[in-house]
Amino acid sequence: MTMRYTRWLALALLAVVVGALWLGAQTQKRPGTFYVYIISDDPRRVETGVNMAARARERGYEVVIHLTARGVKLASKKTPQDELANARKTLQQLIKEGVTVYVCPRNSARAGMKVPDDWIEGVVRGEPHVIDIQMAPNTEAVSF
Repeated sequence: MTMRYTRWLALALLAVVVGALWLGAQTQKRPGTFYVYIISDDPRRVETGVNMAARARERGYEVVIHLTARGVKLASKKTPQDELANARKTLQQLIKEGVTVYVCPRNSARAGMKVPDDWIEGVVRGEPHVIDIQMAPNTEAVSF
């Protein structure tokens, strides 16, 4: 009879240890950078990219957003109530939380923006060094 209780106790202890390890893995801050390219001005794609960046940040990833091509329109403060208004609001919140948002100055100028005067507060001029961030070990890049 003692052997039966010992087995049950060992199984229960194993379940507790496995559960604790699993829970620890779920709550542990994950290493690495989540690099989000936003190259489109399509509201669905832009919102998906910004929302994915927000979820990654919530899960402990360092997040970097790069607005280029038509995606630079998201950085424009000239059109705050356009189709990108919801995504822009989320982007501004991410900036307040410490997310770095790079904006391509050339594509901004092509889109008719005065650089950097027409950009929302907190964005950073994209320079050649951003490729070092994108290509760093433990960086995952996605494009929208």
